[in-house]
Amino acid sequence: MNLSSLPVRYVILEGPDCSGKTSLYSDLNKATAFIRNIRDRSYLSTLCYARLYDRPVVEELRFSLREELCNANNFFVILLPEKDVILNRLRERGDEFQNEISLSRLYDIFLEETEKIESLPNVFVIRSNCSKREVTQLALRALNQYEQLTPAMLGSLSRMWTKLDSDAEIQFGLRLNLSPEYKDPDVMFVEHEAEYFKGIFDKCKEVIQKETAGENPYNSPQGLDTRRFFYSSDTCISSIHFLNRSGSLRVLCGLRSTDSIKNGSADLRFLSHLSAEIARIFSWNPKQIFLDVNYNSLHVRHDKV
Repeated sequence: MNLSSLPVRYVILEGPDCSGKTSLYSDLNKATAFIRNIRDRSYLSTLCYARLYDRPVVEELRFSLREELCNANNFFVILLPEKDVILNRLRERGDEFQNEISLSRLYDIFLEETEKIESLPNVFVIRSNCSKREVTQLALRALNQYEQLTPAMLGSLSRMWTKLDSDAEIQFGLRLNLSPEYKDPDVMFVEHEAEYFKGIFDKCKEVIQKETAGENPYNSPQGLDTRRFFYSSDTCISSIHFLNRSGSLRVLCGLRSTDSIKNGSADLRFLSHLSAEIARIFSWNPKQIFLDVNYNSLHVRHDKV
């Protein structure tokens, strides 16, 4: 039984014209019984076409692409078979907008832009000239493996996204689905963070206990549907908001500053453990826990690398 998962919100298919996106779109929908939210193209295509037609908006589009990539719940599948394969498909079927010269240049642009992002955990590139069935199987396997990333694994991989910025600093977001049985008690003893994590844990418990007892400006005991189970701090983990809704628990976390190498894994492990453990301590008994984490500054310390 998986106690945590990284649910993909959008499966985004990318690649130049004649790369096989339409076929993959249809085959993925059939293979998944239409339960996936599959999108044909993203800001990657918009960026590549802007370069092809020399539109003066390339940097703005590159920023928009980065925002899509920095949502860990987006998963990109980029199709880049060999150029000759794509040109042969163009000759066979024709195209309303492309000719061999423009498609060849577009392919080179896609290749160049893909090389900048293909190391990201949520980008999967298929270069081989596979059959449609093989392409679909490769995409599904990569997607399923990605969704099985644990908090520890995802936290460790978070440093990969910082490569999108020349200063190694990005804004990053993710949602994890956690089972109420999830636990990771060892994270409370991580070197250099044990005291910090214990302080946050104890403060969260104290906030909830006081609000439940009515120790607030309104002298009003709070029930399970309150919005007042809220921890805040001027430290790196700056806010944690517990919202019990419709039998599920949402935990919304804001992180002011995160060193992706030193704290990427530990912080996400801690927030996952805290979410489930708080629910158990107060007998909230949620059916499921949704952990949303927004990193205002996920970075690599240049003086540490």
